[in-house]
This record gives sequence, structure tokens and C-alpha cells, in this order.
Amino acid sequence: MMKVTPLEHSAAFGATVEGIDVTNLDDATFLALQSALYTHKLLVIKGQHSLTPSAQFQLNCRFDPTTSGAHGGKEDAKTKSAIPTNAFSTDLPDAPEVRIVGKGLVEAGHFGTTKDQILPGGTHVGFHETPLTEEELDNGDTRLWRWHIDAPLWPKSSHTARVTTLWCHTLPTGPDLTVRFDDGTGRTMKCRPGVTAFIECSNMYKNMTEEQKKLVENSYVEYAPMPYMWTKHCKSRSDGFFLYSQGLETPLEDLPPQAHEEEVQILPMLWPNAMIPDDKAFMVHSLAARKLHLKTSPDGPVEIVEDIAKVRQIIDDLQRPFLTEENILFSPYEEGDLALWLNRSCRHTAVEFPMKYGPRVMHQCHLVASDPVENPTPIPLVAF
Repeated sequence: MMKVTPLEHSAAFGATVEGIDVTNLDDATFLALQSALYTHKLLVIKGQHSLTPSAQFQLNCRFDPTTSGAHGGKEDAKTKSAIPTNAFSTDLPDAPEVRIVGKGLVEAGHFGTTKDQILPGGTHVGFHETPLTEEELDNGDTRLWRWHIDAPLWPKSSHTARVTTLWCHTLPTGPDLTVRFDDGTGRTMKCRPGVTAFIECSNMYKNMTEEQKKLVENSYVEYAPMPYMWTKHCKSRSDGFFLYSQGLETPLEDLPPQAHEEEVQILPMLWPNAMIPDDKAFMVHSLAARKLHLKTSPDGPVEIVEDIAKVRQIIDDLQRPFLTEENILFSPYEEGDLALWLNRSCRHTAVEFPMKYGPRVMHQCHLVASDPVENPTPIPLVAF
């Protein structure tokens, strides 16, 4: 019998799941699992040691039965992936829509791979304006690397995935890391190596002032064409949550010829929960936003903000107060566990660790959705 246990954490989301095998879910158990996910936003399903890439892909498809089955960044990783392409390796032969992500050695024969591969992993060095030194990193200091949504945000037809799954094959071992905000407050957090950090964005919306809520309830974000190519040279603040405006954006005329303006995505700031419509999340990918269409009431005038420094500051004023220790959850997964999260309600980031701690090998899957975030296909809530 499936057992769902909410996490005891100040962030007020997330749960562990026990008593199921995701490769053998009957319809009733799957619907209960789906309801738990849309309620708790992040689930860690314990003990899925035998999960294969093909079974993981099929699970993702069950959450969106009419999906095209394409990975959210598959079509052209360099232009559509939400994270730099050196953070993952080739696709898995058993299921090309499932990717190996992580850091360190992946030996030949890993679920059908034919050669040894070294995953460089993601690093904040080169992305953060003022990175930690090699000595600080080696001593166990780290940063929140790059907060993001698993979303291509271009072209119009590439709807943000409903669900991301992340299976934990191998975790690094070593002392806890010290996560530094380096924002002048002296704030730090402790976490195990190899974790993913999450924030839940319906809670972010609830945390806003009434004036801010009126703004985000009625406003839209316009993303750049091929937004991750557009910002690939930009530098971040030390919390991975904000881009500095230093004129480092790729000129639009220098993007590939298919980066047509008519294909840009203009999305609401608030995304409704397909199962609980009144549960809305402030889902603005600040690292990819280019313009804002601001309104404070449904029938009010629209102010279009095009100055990129102002765009980023407005977004930061709305969301930065929520980025506190109390609202950040480090995933409690262990080797053999499957994490899955509501990708339309959570934002996340990897947390860097020293190579000497050993490899981190994970299998990740998120699929282009069949429905737009602003008008999701309703999903019935069942007991779980």
C-alpha cells in the first residue's frame, strides 16, 4: 500500500513515498501518486533500485498521456536546454529521452552505454560574477548554482513540462557542504553533497504583499528568442537567482536564423495548478526574461518594460525576499530513490561539490507538455 509522508520542513512542501514500485503501478495507484504530486509538489519515492530508463520514460508519459514524448531540451540542447550542455552526457540507449546528468565517471556498460564518459558537471565558476576560489570549493564551500525551471521557453509550441523525474544512481560521499549566499548577510546553509535545492513558488506567491499580488495576477513575461543562447555570456549574482545587466546578452541578430521574434513565448507570471486551480505559482524564469507586460487589474492599462536592467530588478524585487533558508529545501533522496517534482510549481538548482567526493550519476527526464501553462488540461484530484 502506498504511504505518503509529508516532509517536516519549514519550506512546507514535499513528501516521501513508500510501498510502491513505479514500474508496476496499476491505474488507481498511479492516480493517487499523481494527486500526491500535485498536492505536495515534490515527491521522493523510496527504494526504486531496479528502475530502468525506459520505465522512467514511461512514467513521465503517464503524467502527460498526449505528450509528443520529446525531451524538454532534446531538439537542440544548445538552444533549448535550461542548463549548460556540459552538465549532462549523451542520452541513454534504452530510452533516448532520459539523460545522464551529474559529475564524474560513468563507466561503459551503464544501461547500454558503450564507452567510459566523464561528466564535468555544472559549476558556478564562469557564471557567477564573483565565484568561489578553487581552495574554497575544495574545502567544502559551495553556492546555489543556477535557479531554473526545466523549460525551453522557445518556440511557442514547446510547452513547459508538467513533471521532471530524477533517478538517483550514485551519490558522492563526503562531509556536509557549506552553502554560501555571499550577499553581505553572512547567511550560510549546510547540505549533503549531491543534493538538488528547491523552492516552491505557490508559497512564493502567497508570501507577497497584496499590491504585489495584484501585479503578478495580471502581468506577463516575454522571454527572448532562444533565451539560453541570448544570456549565455551573462553573469549572475552569488545566489544564482539574478543576472547582472552588463551588456553581455547576445545581440538578437547574432542568434541562429531560426530565432524568429514571432516564436517568442509570452507567459503569465502566475501558473495555475491543473489539479487545484486556486493554487497558483509565481513561475518567472528570471534568467531568461526579456520584457515585462505589467498590469495591476484585468482591465487596466498595460505598461511594457523593455529596459533589461529594469526588467530584472522588478522580478528580483518580487522574488528575492522569498529566497531564505526557511524556504529552501534540499532533496532528501538516497541512492535508488526517484525524485519527481511539479515543474510548473517548483524551481531548482544543482549544488556544486568537490570532485574528490566521487561521482554523482542521475537519470533525468522531462517532456515537452501537451498543454500550455496558462491553460492546463484539468486533472481530477483523488484520495491518496
